[in-house]
Amino acid sequence: FLRFWHEVKIENVSLAKGNMNEIDLSRSYWIPYNKGGAFRKWYGNQDYVVNWKNGSKDKTRGKQSFESYYLKEYVSWSYIASNTLATRFYPKGFLWDVAGSGIFDKSNTLFYLQGFIGSKVGIAILKALNPTINYQVENILQLPIIYSIENKEMVDNLVVENIEISREDWNYYENSWDYKRHPFVIFNSLISDINVTYSERLMSNIHKVRENEEIINSIFSEIYNLKDEIDTFVSIEDITLSNPNEIREVKSLISYLVGVLIGRYSLVEDGLIYAGGIFDETRYGAFDIDKDGVIPIYSD
Repeated sequence: FLRFWHEVKIENVSLAKGNMNEIDLSRSYWIPYNKGGAFRKWYGNQDYVVNWKNGSKDKTRGKQSFESYYLKEYVSWSYIASNTLATRFYPKGFLWDVAGSGIFDKSNTLFYLQGFIGSKVGIAILKALNPTINYQVENILQLPIIYSIENKEMVDNLVVENIEISREDWNYYENSWDYKRHPFVIFNSLISDINVTYSERLMSNIHKVRENEEIINSIFSEIYNLKDEIDTFVSIEDITLSNPNEIREVKSLISYLVGVLIGRYSLVEDGLIYAGGIFDETRYGAFDIDKDGVIPIYSD
């Protein structure tokens, strides 16, 4: 039932839907699906889709129904954790399994809870409650929540900023269905010069997220009266954003340019243009697309 989203026709994928009633399952029956994935904080790991043509009829093993939560925005966490727990925000439109379990908001506290659970205070309390490396729903439910009205706005703002930086980082690459175009193509310079500017931006993002995480740690160590017990320092190695890597960027640029040549992307329009379905030649401007998808490479 599962595929990577790029393995199916994009016209058969339902993206960013908030309610099952919005979806024509006879046509757009592949639904974004969270099944955990690599250790990544704040945003990302949006790789899979699930075939929902027959709904849950041919998939459900348990008796409990969670249909009222389908496609709602929520915060998930990494199933396995050591020094920190990777919490990730998922916008509306997702289904999930046990590895993608999460918190659904009923009281405008979603970002506050994401900040707490992913903080060093959160993981310290989880380790005291459950001294293993696996954290499931029942472990998260056991967490004692101290709701600090005076700190909520600041925590929310820090968490949202980290989510947005991580969302931008995720969308820099073709593995995101929200990928617009390669970030290098907005510049008009040598690749080596562009990479310097781009690398500076990546490092700026890394330092900003790190700073925000340390502030979040400090806030919750104060709230829980653990200032003398919790080290609020965040190592740069624990920031799960893209590090500068010129070879990776050049490879991704070549991949994007091949996509332009065969019509997956356009130089005059952002995002996916052709990924199955009807091929529309009018969406490429004056650029001559190689319509058969076979690109001749000559000696010169």
